Amino acid sequence: LKIAGLIAPENKEYFEKEIRPRLNSKIQYLGLINEEEKKALLKNAYCFLHLNTYPEGFGLTLIEAMACGTPVIGMKLGSIPELVDDRKTGFVVKNLKEAESAMKNIDLISREDCRQRVEKNFTVEQMVNNYEKVYQEILKAKKKNE
Repeated sequence: LKIAGLIAPENKEYFEKEIRPRLNSKIQYLGLINEEEKKALLKNAYCFLHLNTYPEGFGLTLIEAMACGTPVIGMKLGSIPELVDDRKTGFVVKNLKEAESAMKNIDLISREDCRQRVEKNFTVEQMVNNYEKVYQEILKAKKKNE
């Protein structure tokens, strides 16, 4: 298990008490990593665990993982059910028990399907087109109500 990223000040005490004592040669905290390190880490990962406990607005790191062909296991919160195609590009789980079960089944997920989902739905061009469609709908609705 490789953990990368910033430990927010409000989580430092938890990290020191609960995570740091469990670090060893098999469970590593890498700290902040640069883009090249992140790409290498994601493309070589068995899966990407995103076991957040709050409803995230948009999980860019999930998209980055799937773009590298890496399946995602994420909590059923915020945007995750919209980003991860459950049982096709990863698993959307409700709790840690389901996450553990998903880990045992991650080999069922096609790395190619992960990449294709990103190419179909989350390229810059596709995202801009979708935003423009939403904005046009909002403008039409506003004109209709005037």
